[in-house]
Amino acid sequence: MGRKRNFDVNLGESQEWFPKQVWEKHDKGELELVWDNCGVKEKDRDKARTMATVALWCVQYLPEARPSMRNVVKILEGGAEAATTPPNPFQHLISSANVPSCMVSISNSTTD
Repeated sequence: MGRKRNFDVNLGESQEWFPKQVWEKHDKGELELVWDNCGVKEKDRDKARTMATVALWCVQYLPEARPSMRNVVKILEGGAEAATTPPNPFQHLISSANVPSCMVSISNSTTD
């Protein structure tokens, strides 16, 4: 899953960024809909679920929240399990998009 620089949280689902769609379906427990839309066969769905979970961990905003490549390879090769459900990797986009610009300024003033 890649990053898109001109991400717009206000677009409709049909034009929404694919990684964000995957996160939303993952969060709601509806990844089966993604598999159906992408033509993933029944026999490959466990592997697709693992790959999506790892991808969602790999696109975390904070680098320290991302898994090491060693762990990614172990998980994808079947030598380890993905630890837990990843946190929303797009929260920083949603939070900053909903904050009015007048609320973003930092005040360094002191009161007497």
